[in-house]
Amino acid sequence: MKVGVIKILNDENSEVRLRAVSALEKIGDIRVVEFFINSLNDDNIGIQTVGAEALGLIGNKRAVDPLIKVLVDKKSPAIVRKGAAMSLGWLGDKRGCKPLINALKDEGNENRRAAAWALGKIADIKAVGPLIELLNDKDSFVRKSSAGALGEIKDKRAVGDLVKLLNDQVNYVRAEAARALGDIGDTRAMEPLVLALEDSDDIVQGIASQAIEKIKETEHSDTGL
Repeated sequence: MKVGVIKILNDENSEVRLRAVSALEKIGDIRVVEFFINSLNDDNIGIQTVGAEALGLIGNKRAVDPLIKVLVDKKSPAIVRKGAAMSLGWLGDKRGCKPLINALKDEGNENRRAAAWALGKIADIKAVGPLIELLNDKDSFVRKSSAGALGEIKDKRAVGDLVKLLNDQVNYVRAEAARALGDIGDTRAMEPLVLALEDSDDIVQGIASQAIEKIKETEHSDTGL
């Protein structure tokens, strides 16, 4: 660990502190976790953001509670809360589930997307209901992230709503719904996925075909064939 870099974290110049935090992120040493945690309280938004993202990449669970504190603080800048949400997903700790579920109601589209993505990484079934509700979100990328998260959680309660999403007006949302249905592996999705083979978008067609094969493999695995 570069001691000189750490010393300048307390420099009065915010640009100097930001360069120090960025350098520490590249080092990736777990001994710098406390410094990144402290950076969450810096008066410079750039430093807060880099710190929030770095804590997830380093992967030390000591960062979970400080990140949750940032996520639930509505006074914290939206970009910093987004970084905190992403890091909670990378850390995969179930303590992050409840605050991330609450973040699904955030006014910022990017924050809702990040929260949905993170919940997919944590894969706690308590998130299934709230994520299903988000499949109707006004933002297409939020719908996509929610579908992807449900596919990672693999709870069959989501099948019916994901099938409906195969008719979404946005092609990448339909594609993610098809992918999620394949990941869940429920045979109820077979017929809708066969219909999706005739989708107007080539990518949706391809992912639907892959999803069908995955469901067949899951079915054969369950029956021991």
